[in-house]
Amino acid sequence: MNVRHLSVAAIVLVGALLSTLDASAVTRSGLCATRFSGPTWTHPTTGVSGSKYEVSTFGSAFSCKGATKLVKKFITETVKSRTSANVLTNGPKGDTCKALADKQGHAFSGSCLKMHPSPTGFGWSPIK
Repeated sequence: MNVRHLSVAAIVLVGALLSTLDASAVTRSGLCATRFSGPTWTHPTTGVSGSKYEVSTFGSAFSCKGATKLVKKFITETVKSRTSANVLTNGPKGDTCKALADKQGHAFSGSCLKMHPSPTGFGWSPIK
């Protein structure tokens, strides 16, 4: 699996979480123009590595700039499990934030979601 597929998989994961919701409830979404370099990541099963990330937003609560600021904090955090999503405890109030760990245990891919009163959030993933 190449890194681009990882990015698409992260976006699909966010979409799957919203699949039971009325599409009209999502007021703004998409891949942000924001791509940035950060800590080097290594995929835990493929060994592919890089240091670039991308951010996507949906709903109306987060701008690309605001989401990117939070993502830059999350990708430096160490999480325990490399086989399942880790709950991040220092995300935005009211959001549920989860991340996958890279080979070094950093939160290299994930999302923050708030379902009520309307779905909103952001996600991030590594890119090559």
